[in-house]
Order: sequence, then structure tokens, then C-alpha cells
Amino acid sequence: MKTKFYIIRYTFFLIIFLWCMLFLRNSINAQICANPSTIIYGLTGTGAIYPIDVTNASIGTVVKSSSYSGNSPSKANGLAYNNVNGKFYYFKRNVSNSQEFVSYDPATATVSILATSSCGDDIHTGCITADGLYYYTIDIDANLNCYNIVNNTWTFITANMIDQSSNSVSDVIKSQNAGDIAFDGNGNLWIVTSDNSNYGVYKVAAPLPTTATSGLTAYEMIAPSSSTPTGKSIAGIAFNPSGQIFMATKNDNRLYRLENNHSLTFLGTFSTSDVGNDLTSCAFPFGVLPVTWLKFDAIARNSHNTELTWQIAEKSQSGFTIQHSANGVDWNQIGFITISDNDVEGQAYHFTHVNPVNGKNYYRIITKSESGKPSISQIKVTENGTKAFSTVSLWPNPVSGSLNVSSNESQINKVMIFDISGRLQLEKVVTTGTQASIDVSRLQKGSYILTVITKDGSKQVEKFVKQ
Repeated sequence: MKTKFYIIRYTFFLIIFLWCMLFLRNSINAQICANPSTIIYGLTGTGAIYPIDVTNASIGTVVKSSSYSGNSPSKANGLAYNNVNGKFYYFKRNVSNSQEFVSYDPATATVSILATSSCGDDIHTGCITADGLYYYTIDIDANLNCYNIVNNTWTFITANMIDQSSNSVSDVIKSQNAGDIAFDGNGNLWIVTSDNSNYGVYKVAAPLPTTATSGLTAYEMIAPSSSTPTGKSIAGIAFNPSGQIFMATKNDNRLYRLENNHSLTFLGTFSTSDVGNDLTSCAFPFGVLPVTWLKFDAIARNSHNTELTWQIAEKSQSGFTIQHSANGVDWNQIGFITISDNDVEGQAYHFTHVNPVNGKNYYRIITKSESGKPSISQIKVTENGTKAFSTVSLWPNPVSGSLNVSSNESQINKVMIFDISGRLQLEKVVTTGTQASIDVSRLQKGSYILTVITKDGSKQVEKFVKQ
């Protein structure tokens, strides 16, 4: 009888214990993401995780201390929070220090060592997709790697990233050697590169590959020559739900907010040293920064036609309104371009204004970002009817081998060929004459934009098709 009593009591206490553990787990997980508008998380190089209040950079109660069983942390980095399973993922020990890639479950205070990464060198970046399935990181040799959270496997993706002007982003990452990455709610990957003097911001359009690829385009949002605020590198970034980017510096423990005009607002100094070594958050915003205009040109091809060409660094919500003014004050809509069915970030759009007014013509483009925020381009000005315009012709079109270009008004100085995304494919300097021949046989089949710059400084644009 007494034995039965003890069994019943033991079972009762076991049920209570398990219920308390479940309640504690849910309570801790809820506490971790209780206020994503104001709380982000930082990882020190010794493996400690702290909550950070972005209103003043104050530090909350430690989530994970720097005390670990087994090997001690070494240059910990790459912090990312998985809002699906409630775990943090990061490198407890970095690649050059007998790497240990781990997850930490705050509900059970459990650290689990995961599969060894495919990274070739130390990493300073890490983030997880909104669906909680993949962790991405870029090592200091600019190798992008992907970890499958369900399968516990790593995949090397690429070591070749270029921007919209075909400049090497990989070389920037290698030379600046610091920074961080984060995903937004649309699945775009945001990259911050930095050294002590300069920083830049890039965005890789969704969806990111989960298998190896030859290269990716990272659209430049802020030039990597931008000055850091205090001569210290930016080491961590994190979002809040409204899409604001918070940035932490490595060596002077400061927190900043990146404003829409790309200025940095100082928020406070961390009381815990090195907590800005790396950042993460629970937020996956659908709008980050306003629309970035990669390109907007207005070129008077002749006295009767002005060609407008533009690109933005994200998808438009609906399309583009083209406006014209004869005085720069009063604006009228002259056209609307809907987004194409296969619209991608950085896609080039074109519009021809027929019969502009004599004298100055002012142009601007209006669009909305994916989150619905309106954006207006810069104003471009052309002058029509007051000078002769050179006329450029090209043949054959379509072309498979050599493309001939001729100007009947002025000597040709330079010929450039761009793909429809605005990336430079060929360039030829012409020393003398009004004609040029360009071998385009190595170009892939498709449509291209040819820009001719003449000796008198005029620029004309023509389209052709490579067969």
C-alpha cells in the first residue's frame, strides 16, 4: 500500500515537473521575442548572449553566459535567432580555432554542437531565413555558405558576388573584413561590409540559392566608401519590425540607427564590452530603407525624342509613373509603365517621350516600394530644339557577329554595351572616325543596350538583339 502511494506521488510530481518545464520553455521563448520593436540580441567574442534595448543601448539580463562545458569559446560570431524553434545559432569557436558551430536553446539552457561548416576561413556574419529552415554566413574570404537546419548539413554556395555595375562585392568583403548580414521578410539578404574607416550596404534579391551557383548580384544600397562614424568597424546589424537597421561598432561599444537618408544616429554606448561583436533580432520586416534608385538617365536622342532609362534596387509594388515639366515646378503625367511579369530587382525600364518642348525638359519617376512606401527619383533635365543632335545608326540588327555603329554628326569617342539589367558587357574606345565595329559574338542571346558617346560629349542610346 505504501509502495503504491509513493508511485502515485512520484507520478504526480513528475507530471507537475514536466508541466512546469513546458510552461518555462514557452515562457522563456515568449520572453526572448516579447518586444522585437525595442529588443535585439548581441553576442560577445567569449560566447555570451545579451538582450539590447535599442532605445538607449542598455543591456538586459544575460541569456547565455560565457560558461560552456567542453571547449571554451574562441572568437564567437555569426549569431542568428530562429523564430520557429526558438534557438540561437552561432559559431562558439570560429573556423580558424577548431570551429564549433552550435545551437543554444534558452528554454532548456542546452548547447548542441552541430555539423562542421563548409566555410574556408573565419566568419563575422550569420542569419536565418524567416521560415527557420536555413542559416547563411559569409566568411572573410567572401565565401557564401548555407546550413540546412533540418538536415544538419552545410553547402558552399558561391565565392563570386558582383554589384549592379559589375564591380566585385567579394573583393570589398575580403578587403574590409568585418560586417554582418540579415534577412528581411521578403527573403532578401542584406549585407553590411566594414573596416575601421568605411562601410557599405548591399542587398541580394530573394530567393537565395540553397545549392552551389556560379555567382550572385548584390545591389549596392550604400557605397562601401561611406565613412564609419568614429573610425571603428561596424560588426553587427539587426532589424526591428518597421525595417529600421541597427548597427553596432566592434571596438568602441556603440549602437547606431541607420536612417532613411543613410545617416547614422547614435543611440548609446554598451555597458557590456564587446556585446556589439555580432547582432540578431526576432524581426523580419517587409520594408527596409526607401527605394534606392540605381540609375535614372534622360537622353535627348534627337529633337523629337527623349529616352528615359531607370533601375531601382528592389521590386516596384505596381509600376512607374513618368512625369514631365517644362519649368521644373508644374508636373504632368506623360506615361505609366507596369512592372513586367518577370520583374527582378535591378531590371532596366525604358520610356520614350515623343515631341518634347523646345528648350529645357524636366523628368522624374514615381514608384512605390514592396511595402507601399512612395519614392520619387531625382530630376533629370534635357534641352531640345536648341542644337543639332548627332544621329547614330547601327547594323545589322539583330546581329550575330560584328555590330557596326555610325554617327553622321560627330566622331565617336566610346561605345558601351549593357545587358537589360544595366551591367556593362563590352566597352570600346574609338580613337578616330565616325564609325566603329564591335565583335559581339561572345555575348549570350538576348536584348542589349548600346550607348555611344561622341567627341562633342553627347550620349545616345540604341537597342539591339544578339542572335
